[in-house]
Formats: sequence, C-alpha cells, structure tokens
Amino acid sequence: KAKVHPSSIDNHTMENLLHGTGEKTLLRFLTRELDCVNGDLARELIKGFGASFREEMSPSDIDTSMIRQMVDKMNQMSFAPPSGAVLAPAGEYNLHLGVMKEMKPDMIAT
Repeated sequence: KAKVHPSSIDNHTMENLLHGTGEKTLLRFLTRELDCVNGDLARELIKGFGASFREEMSPSDIDTSMIRQMVDKMNQMSFAPPSGAVLAPAGEYNLHLGVMKEMKPDMIAT
C-alpha cells in the first residue's frame, strides 16, 4: 500500500487518515501512515504542531482545528522525496492501451 507523502497532504486527507488508522498514538500514526517520516522526524513534527500535541495522544482525539495546525506545519517543512518502492512498470499491454486511447493512431507496432 502506498503511503501519503507529508508534503502533499491536505486537511481532508489528514482527517481520513486519522479516523481510519489503527494506530494508538500520534507518534506511531505519523511513522506508519506517512511516507518518509521516521521517529525523529515525527517527534520534531509533534513539537512543531503546538503545545496541545503529545507523542502518546490518540489520533482519534485530534479535532478539526488540530488537523489544520498539523497540515499547516507540514506544508511549511521540507521532506525527503517520496519512496518509489510501491511503483511498478506499466507493462507492454497497458502502454499499448494508453497509446491507443490517448493518441488514437491509425497503426501501432509492438
């Protein structure tokens, strides 16, 4: 499963992730649900979110205003590029379908 990269997250996505997670703490949520976030970066993020955030707080306790704080902080930070580990080659068949659909050539050689 592809994780969400923190630089591309918005309020709605964050809310969905928080309500759908099985993680019990904010620290584990950040490290398990977001791409490129390790324990040290998660701790730095939590400190940057504000005084009302704690490592051991439950993701389900985070309300809409807190989500806004989290997303605003993440949008101000720089993160490592997304991992390409979940990407797979398109393959000849899918490439053929895409060319036929988008370019509508008279002929195609494969």
